[in-house]
Amino acid sequence: MPGVLSYESKKQTRSFHSFSEDVKRNRKFFHSFKFQEKIQMKDAGDFEEFIKKGIVKKQSPNKFRAEFLIKESEKNYSFLLQLLDKFEITDGNANTIIKLCYDILMETIRAKMLLDGYNASGFEAHKAEVAYLKVLGFEEKDIKFADQMRYYRNGMLYYGTSLDKEYTEKVLEFTKRNYLKLKILK
Repeated sequence: MPGVLSYESKKQTRSFHSFSEDVKRNRKFFHSFKFQEKIQMKDAGDFEEFIKKGIVKKQSPNKFRAEFLIKESEKNYSFLLQLLDKFEITDGNANTIIKLCYDILMETIRAKMLLDGYNASGFEAHKAEVAYLKVLGFEEKDIKFADQMRYYRNGMLYYGTSLDKEYTEKVLEFTKRNYLKLKILK
């Protein structure tokens, strides 16, 4: 089954009842990728709403931090290409590659925000950064896919979600295409 491969509870000593409650709360992670693709391809939100909520704050442009993030994204992108040159994509390395792709894109988006005088922090900061893609002129389908990546990355970090080779290949194609697009935006 493509998509999500497994779920592991954070506490190995939990009772079956607790684990089954986790499953109910996080059942989205148990469905096949095809089903998840339908439920997760939703609107990332309006960037202006994140400003109103105080998640995004207007500030002076921070060129120093933006340049640092751009250099980090360049190093990470170069490393990703080297990694792909030397290793085959498998279900076993899927999460690592997806997290790297996510970080590359988010570092670049944050840099653009900082250059434009915005900074996101706190709860929903990553969602706000994804929503910023709309300000940058990205198509809705790409914004939704980036938000799906955000959702899955969160699942990997906090719920033990494992993704597969099939989804990783889609993420790589998306990352290569949109990283280059982000880089040329002024």
